Amino acid sequence: MQKTWWLTFIFFWLLYCLFPGDISWIRDEPLLIGKALEANRKGELASIGLTGTKNVPYGSVPTWIYQLLLYLFPSLIAIVIAKTSFVYIVTIITLKKICQKLNFNLFYSFIPVVSGYFYYYSRILWDNCFLIPFSCLFIYFLLCYSHDKKYIHLLVLSIIVSVLIKTHLLSVLLLVPSLSLFFIYNYKYFSKNILKPITFLFLILVFNIDYFFVLLSIEKTSNLSGVNYFGGLNFLLGAYQFSYYNFFEKFLPEIFNSSNSWVLSFLIFISSLIVLPFIIGVCKSLFYKKYDFIYKAGVVSLLMASIMAISLRVKPHPHYLNIFFPVYFILICSGLNCFSKYRKTLYAFFSTSFILLICFMSFVKINSGNRTIYYGATLNNQILVASKYLEYKPGTPIISNVTNYNYYPYSFNTLVVFLSQNTKMGHMKAGNLVVDYKKPEDEFHGEIVLNVDKITMK
Repeated sequence: MQKTWWLTFIFFWLLYCLFPGDISWIRDEPLLIGKALEANRKGELASIGLTGTKNVPYGSVPTWIYQLLLYLFPSLIAIVIAKTSFVYIVTIITLKKICQKLNFNLFYSFIPVVSGYFYYYSRILWDNCFLIPFSCLFIYFLLCYSHDKKYIHLLVLSIIVSVLIKTHLLSVLLLVPSLSLFFIYNYKYFSKNILKPITFLFLILVFNIDYFFVLLSIEKTSNLSGVNYFGGLNFLLGAYQFSYYNFFEKFLPEIFNSSNSWVLSFLIFISSLIVLPFIIGVCKSLFYKKYDFIYKAGVVSLLMASIMAISLRVKPHPHYLNIFFPVYFILICSGLNCFSKYRKTLYAFFSTSFILLICFMSFVKINSGNRTIYYGATLNNQILVASKYLEYKPGTPIISNVTNYNYYPYSFNTLVVFLSQNTKMGHMKAGNLVVDYKKPEDEFHGEIVLNVDKITMK
């Protein structure tokens, strides 16, 4: 079994690293890489990360990671491979360890790898993505410490909690209920060993004191309008993150514009049935004895997140669910144990999701991405255009007919800054340069090109 597990692990690792240049490069990713580039140029560690939609600055850990990767690798494509490998390896191996702790089938650890959401978030150069491996490590070491009470596990746990806080503030929604129930369930032990929880909380304070001061210094703003109950349901039923529910609609909506779209819709429906074992797992969590707190902490954290989402009018974005990745996983696995005699059901889900993953990869490869503001032209395509731009004299004007550049012009500028580190601007002359789609008549094809505007050409 171990040999088969490792062969499966390597297969999907290679699949995830295939076509690294096909990731999206849009919105926050260029901002984050730009921040890391600027910090490296100044020779310092970034003090904060990106700023969220509620005007709250996020922690600096993701920026530090990209600073390190930018220092080690001269190519963004190599950075994509390194980042993808990190997220994939840490997540899947940690899930395997969790399966061993909770007596789940080890092959359950591969349930996420056929998910379009996990594939997408494990590859793009963003900050929120790191919540997936770090939250899995948090749950695993919480289980370890609850079992053996070793000081080394307490130290590691305090470091992981600090890393999560400095990655994204959404982590609080998992950390607060999980740690609260953990201390409540182990009240007798900690009352006799009071130094351990004090040490734990002190370490977290020391590791995060600078970020806490940043949070206290920000201006409190309110941009709440209307009630959004779907934001609450998004967390409660977020196990769809392991399926393809709403995935293509968000990232590749044009894939439905074909005569065979009903087949795709049917496959998506089959993959979405993974929510059923999740619901069963939630019900079973009421009766667990061993590691009882971990199941109840998961359910409580989802309820807390739902209440927060409704009160803050949070929209139902799928990336908000990344912090609860191990929670959904554990509850799904718990429910799947009820179907242990019906393995063909799991095989049907796995095969269906794998087909959908290949469909997604193929569409992006064939069309070089798309024209939406959620995916756009692929990173590799945009690098080629930015490299072409560097052949012209510095300051040459550029006009964009590309959707994502019109909304987020800094994505192109960040590529130019990155590439100009190792490439000098050329001497070619032109009036205006135009970034346009290679096939303007095809409303779905995402490939872009750099052309010379003949009207202004000198």
